[in-house]
Parts: sequence; structure tokens; C-alpha cells
Amino acid sequence: MGCWNESCAISGIDIPHKTKIYVALIGNERFGNDMAIFVPPVLGAYDDYGGVDLLEDSPLFGLKKGDNWRPREDKRGHPVYLDAEVFDFLTSLKIQWSIDGKTLGDAITKHEKVIRETVEKLKPLQRYEDKDYWKTMMDLDRLLQRRETFDDAKQVFEEILYVKKGETRDEEATDAKIEAFITCWKRAFIMNQAQHELRKKIVPEVKGPQHGGAPALIQFYTMVLMTSKRRHEEQRDDGWNWDEMDKDFPLDRWKAEVALDQTQLSFRDWQVAQEFKRDDEDDA
Repeated sequence: MGCWNESCAISGIDIPHKTKIYVALIGNERFGNDMAIFVPPVLGAYDDYGGVDLLEDSPLFGLKKGDNWRPREDKRGHPVYLDAEVFDFLTSLKIQWSIDGKTLGDAITKHEKVIRETVEKLKPLQRYEDKDYWKTMMDLDRLLQRRETFDDAKQVFEEILYVKKGETRDEEATDAKIEAFITCWKRAFIMNQAQHELRKKIVPEVKGPQHGGAPALIQFYTMVLMTSKRRHEEQRDDGWNWDEMDKDFPLDRWKAEVALDQTQLSFRDWQVAQEFKRDDEDDA
């Protein structure tokens, strides 16, 4: 059987032999058509035959550094190939009108801090003995919203912390698994948020020409760049100064909007309102 190049599911650029890539397994959500991530992105090098020589461990999903992983044969989902240079750049994406910061990386930093704080609260609690265990686990579940993480994230985390009654947890091994979990969460978060910000659905089996397609991609993205810049300037001419609005919007205007009844907000927006409320109380 002949070799072939894959293509990046986000950018469309060619992925030839030995290119560093991230590979994830995805599918449809159980209760909708949104993307579900069954195996978050794992780093490797493309082997020219649809497989990947793994450059890192992914212990929560049974993948080991040095192995040749055949994602097309993995029954957990459909593979998407993501050029590593493109994927690593995504944390620099600018986000307009965001309370989480100016870039996707800022949003990750903010959410990771809260997740780590919640995890630290959970670690000393016993599943069947401490009444605060399930309450704190629900807090974590809300932070790991389905559309921002990988499938069954809460269940995976419960398995990390689970200790049989009468046994002692191996703290070093648990901490290593928690770090692996947070890495998986970050990469799934990047996939979901990049899909939203770029208005581009990530799908498996992105076919492309064997010759690489660079001339068409360069021509196409140059046109997209020119069109985006022109429309950005047109909006400025119409009085929409995005840069100034980004400076003024996040705090004061958002506070006014979240003063609405909770039932009119998404749960995430309500969480943000509570954060502002607590900040105000602390300042007082």
C-alpha cells in the first residue's frame, strides 16, 4: 500500500512524513451534533501511512511515548490530524469582548487556576466519608463543561482520585495523573475554543491533493486576510472601534448585563457574575 500525506484539520496545510503533529479522536456528542473529543490531542510525528510515532505519553488513554499509534484503527473515535506548529500557535489567538483575557492563552490560564484550586480541595476528601466530596466534585464538573473539555472528563478524574476503603493513595502517582489530566483538558479546551473563534468546524478525514496544495492555500488565506482587514476597517469607519471597546467592555458593561435574572443567562455567564460579586464583596 502506498504512502500519503494527511492535512491539518484546522488550517488545511499539508502534513508530510515526519511532520510534528497532534492527533485527537473525535465524534459527535451523544445528545447533539457538536464535536465530542474522545481522546484529546497527543503529540507525535507523522509516519507517512496514517499513523503517528508518539513523542510523549498519554497515560490516561493508554498511549506510550515511542509507540506507533494507528489512530485510524482506534475504535474510540475518528482521527483528526493537527499540525503542531499551527496548534501551538492557537493560544495566541486574540479574542474580542472576552472577560477571560485578550488571548486564548489568557483564558486557559484563568480557568486552569480555578480548576487547580478545586482539585486541591478534592484531594484530601474521601469519596464515601466526606459530605463535601460530591459538592466539590459538582463544582469541578461545572468547570469542566462538556463543550470545553473532552468526553467523560469528570469520570476520568474520579478514577484518578478513587481509593478503595482502607487503602492509602499514592500521592506522587496521583499528582502525575492530575498533571496529565490538566494537559488533556488544556488541549481539548484549545480545540473547542479555536473552532468557535475561527468559525471553523473541526472534522475528520480532511482530504487534500498529494502535491501539498501550498499555492492554493497561500492564495486563499491571502484573500481571507485582505477581506478581514478591509471589513475590520469598514467597521471602524461605521463607529465600531473594536480596540477601544475591548478595553472598556469586560468589567463595567459585563457587570450591568449579568445583573439580569439568572435564568436569562447561561450557567457559565452566571458563574462569571458570581465571581464579580465575590470580588466586589472582598473589595468592600
